[in-house]
Amino acid sequence: MADDTKEILGTWSVRVQDWVWEYKFAPGGALTWRDTTSSEKGAGRWALTAKSINVTWPDSTTKESWSRPLNPTGNVCSYKSTYYTGNYEAKRLDPKPVWQRKFGRQMPPYIRQGSTALCWAASMSSWLRTVPGRDNLTVPDLLERFSPYLVDGEGLKGEHFDKVANNIKIRMDFEKITGATFTEEYVAYALSWSNLYVVTKSGATISHARVVFGMQEGGVGVMDPMQGFKGWTYDQIKNIDVMLVGWAKGRILGQICKPESGMYEYL
Repeated sequence: MADDTKEILGTWSVRVQDWVWEYKFAPGGALTWRDTTSSEKGAGRWALTAKSINVTWPDSTTKESWSRPLNPTGNVCSYKSTYYTGNYEAKRLDPKPVWQRKFGRQMPPYIRQGSTALCWAASMSSWLRTVPGRDNLTVPDLLERFSPYLVDGEGLKGEHFDKVANNIKIRMDFEKITGATFTEEYVAYALSWSNLYVVTKSGATISHARVVFGMQEGGVGVMDPMQGFKGWTYDQIKNIDVMLVGWAKGRILGQICKPESGMYEYL
């Protein structure tokens, strides 16, 4: 059977009686819908089972099931609600599955690190330019602001990263994970909040920092302050012992910043 966790991804047209909706499936079970004739829209979840893909909506008793293997030109689906029970047909609108394309958030600017120890600052400066409500701090700005936490005026001590992340000018939530945790599902959810600031080691000093801005088949798209824009595969990432992953938060609201723009396709 085809890998329907990938085949489902993208935009599908759904017709139930007189209603015509568009469903957008994202990795990790995320799902949104919109009515093609009105401004109505919402979000739900999808989950794979042995013989179907089940669709659920919060605060609704409606249940939907898509038969497997998926047929992009006309998939048979069942619908059960208080107002209609029966089958409908869903058709993919995308010319090819999302997992065969590259998609992501706003592409960050390439900021070259220069000195080996400045990857953290170059990546932070690039990341800030893609997050709403943040100042466009340059590398010199960052070095001046966080000088008490630096080694020889350049390298950032890993033990002080929380002071940088919580600074009013940065406002970043972060966690430490293993490379094996940094999967397609993890990245898809994390990127729904903002571009990701990623450090591949946080010991006495930071090893190397990058900005993850998009997804592509088998990996992610990154701004590497040493090598420019490149792909970074999950096979390369999975054996990393420690990764620090940061994303934007809204300090005033106490909530993670989630711009409405979402993700888009990039070349």
